[in-house]
Amino acid sequence: IKAGTTETPYELKAQGDDVYKDGQTVEVGVTDAVIDGKSFENLVLGDKATVTIGDTISEVTATLTVDKTTVTEGGQITYTVTLTNAAGLPMGAHGPLEFTLSDGTVVKIPANGTSG
Repeated sequence: IKAGTTETPYELKAQGDDVYKDGQTVEVGVTDAVIDGKSFENLVLGDKATVTIGDTISEVTATLTVDKTTVTEGGQITYTVTLTNAAGLPMGAHGPLEFTLSDGTVVKIPANGTSG
């Protein structure tokens, strides 16, 4: 706090839109005050200030497709999982993902990938 003033702003950037994180609560308080290396003889600290940052729901759709609708015995089918957002655009800001299909097949999407 500058000389002659009784307050100063403290700015904290709120988390951005994140499909993994919910809203958060930020709690900040004064823990000490020092002027030129000297402490107050009787510093009474007030309560902490608490702010709740709301979350927006970020819809992500995982669409399963196959390369063939029929296959002969011994043939191979390729499953693909594709991630899109509510606008149908590819979603690529995430860590590695694994999807387990009902037959036990595991489809992996690498970090920041949009399909696997």
